Amino acid sequence: MLEDKKFNVEHALHLYADSFSLFPARAIYDEEALKPYMSVIERCHIYLIGKVPKMDFVGARQSERTLYVSMKVLGKTYEVDWPIPDGMNLKEENGAWFLVDEQGTRGFVTQDEIFQRMARLHDCLLFDIQYIGQAYGADGSRNALDRLRKHETLQKSHSRACQTDIVLN
Repeated sequence: MLEDKKFNVEHALHLYADSFSLFPARAIYDEEALKPYMSVIERCHIYLIGKVPKMDFVGARQSERTLYVSMKVLGKTYEVDWPIPDGMNLKEENGAWFLVDEQGTRGFVTQDEIFQRMARLHDCLLFDIQYIGQAYGADGSRNALDRLRKHETLQKSHSRACQTDIVLN
């Protein structure tokens, strides 16, 4: 079926990733941060090195039962929102923003949740692929993380305007 497709990508249109991991490049040396993802990472042999613009937290505000978080990306401010659970309200203390309930329990949306919502609602966080590679080794003994820890393109790809991210598949 694929004999005449040896050097074409047509056959790849039906392939997809059933597991992957996405994280900032700086995390490849943080064993503790990677621990929860190791069961996926150990099986990953394909990797993508890419850049996404950096996001800077600008502030937060509450309007009725809605939390609005403002982020700056490449000089432009964007806003994303979430419903605030009953009994919680937004507070700011010495520049730190948090939601707090009557018992004093604090929480806030995570950086990952903000990133996901920003990417979904605003066209400002496009993943610019810098490099695609494969790490397999003898009989699958080397995974993508092993290769990335020694990768030249990854070492060169940091800049002030962008955050370098990794996708492992």
